Amino acid sequence: MLSEIKLFVASLDALLEDLSARDECFCLGSTSAIIASELANLPSARARRKTSQNKVSLLFIDRTLDLASCTGHHGDNLFDHIRQLLPELYDRHNDVSVNVMPLFYKEGAEHGRIAPGCLSHSDSSTATHLLQSFVMLRQKDSLSEIKRQLKEVLQKEQLCTAQTTQAAELQDMVYEFRGNMDAIRRNSALLQVALAAIQAQSNEHASCPNALLSVEKMFVRNLAETGLDSPLRFIQKLITERKEK
Repeated sequence: MLSEIKLFVASLDALLEDLSARDECFCLGSTSAIIASELANLPSARARRKTSQNKVSLLFIDRTLDLASCTGHHGDNLFDHIRQLLPELYDRHNDVSVNVMPLFYKEGAEHGRIAPGCLSHSDSSTATHLLQSFVMLRQKDSLSEIKRQLKEVLQKEQLCTAQTTQAAELQDMVYEFRGNMDAIRRNSALLQVALAAIQAQSNEHASCPNALLSVEKMFVRNLAETGLDSPLRFIQKLITERKEK
């Protein structure tokens, strides 16, 4: 590991030499601190800083911090909410499985097997736009955007009723397509994305991410206290309370 760091530092120093750069290093993380220290104490780097004219700032950040952030339970947008609550699509780790049964059968009705839907529809600009809104907008705004898109399609397909043109729930708007195979085929991508949002909102575990995020924040706050006893006691308390339930 140390030899790889020394090789990286030597390569970085050679690049800075070609750029005639006088570097100032900043670091975040233990590995980054080692790299910054190696570069600062490198004899050739010291000589370069005395003669170089171009001042540059280097920021080293440990990728382990990126990996840690992925373990958080943040649900800042609708896309996070969907990914956390819906099952993964078979053999795909970056998509979810969407139950499309409501488009064809009423709840409780006998039915055969139907392949699940998904979020990824590269051939549909509407679905792509919705996914972007899931990431960029607040959950409330994302749901409003789905309703707007569904309303336009319902009117185009002449499926719109008085209820759905006013203040219908998102689920009711999707159910307007039930049994209309031609309309479902033409708007398949939009309906699958809309169903994903509906199923995430109505999931029985919808409140779990917020509860986990609360625990996570409390744990981080305990980590800030002096010594390791406080976070360890916090973990012990969580396990005890969970066991009692």
